This record gives sequence, structure tokens and C-alpha cells, in this order.
Amino acid sequence: MDRLFSSRIGFVEKKQDGNAIGKERGSMEISPHYELWWDKKQPGQGTLWNSHVFLGEGFYNALVDCAVPVDMRALKALKKSPLALDLYAWICYAAFAIVQQKRPPQFVAWKSLMQQFGTDYTGPSAVKNFKTHVKAALRKIAGNGSGRSGLYGVTTPNRQNSTLVDRLL
Repeated sequence: MDRLFSSRIGFVEKKQDGNAIGKERGSMEISPHYELWWDKKQPGQGTLWNSHVFLGEGFYNALVDCAVPVDMRALKALKKSPLALDLYAWICYAAFAIVQQKRPPQFVAWKSLMQQFGTDYTGPSAVKNFKTHVKAALRKIAGNGSGRSGLYGVTTPNRQNSTLVDRLL
């Protein structure tokens, strides 16, 4: 937690106006102040002391202004599966962006998806192994108990080795 709350997030945007080029840079602090307490013999124990975290104003505003809807039940159900959590967050963001911008569903090659999420997969069967793990994670996501269904990565006949985000959860 110390690393997370001590972090700064930076953004750079390249800009062009006719022949002029430039860039804009911004950064935000996650937390300018925090106080965390825990029992070093039982770090998983519920809090006995008053811990608190103050979010940086820029970070807080970015969260509020650019919030992507997620189902907290899904996050709780997926908490022991890092790949499923990462995929769920990415899928929620992608689906939200597709709906907000009225874009068609996205096709993503398995290899591209693996470069984003599967850096631990190597060797000649890397994509195949990654695909197996992603499909298992997607089954966890589809069965998250939210009462919704339909968002799933599927291989499409017209685009070999691609996944399709085709419907919202």
C-alpha cells in the first residue's frame, strides 16, 4: 500500500495545430497524506486503529469525472484471480467506451491481448497457454453472480485467433 499511496501518475499528450507541434504534460499525486495501522503478527486482521487515506484532489477529480461502472460483487468474487480482475476491468472500460462513443465492438488479436495481459507466457505455446487461462478467467467473469450475461471473448470465424467483445455483461 505504501508504494501505491506514494505514487504519482503522469500524462503526456502530443498536440499538433497546423505546422506547430507541442505536448501537454500533467501529473497527479495519489495521496498527499495517509496513515495506516496494522498488527504485524496478523496483517490480515481487521483494523483496530484509525487508518485513513486522503486522496489527492486531481486524482479524486479524475476518478469522479471518468468513472467506469463496475459491479462490486464481481470485484469481490474475482479478488483471488489477478488475470480475471485485470480482464474484468479492461472489459468494463472497453464496453463503456464502446457504448459512450457508439463504436462497433472491438476485435483484439490473442497475441495483442497477451502482450497487454500475459507477460509471463513464453515459448512456442505461449499464445495457446495464455488463451486457455483467459478463457478460464472469462468463465469466472461470466459467472460472477451479477445476474447479467453476454460479455465473453470468443473466436470469430471471419477473424482467426481474435477475441470479440460483443455484448455488455
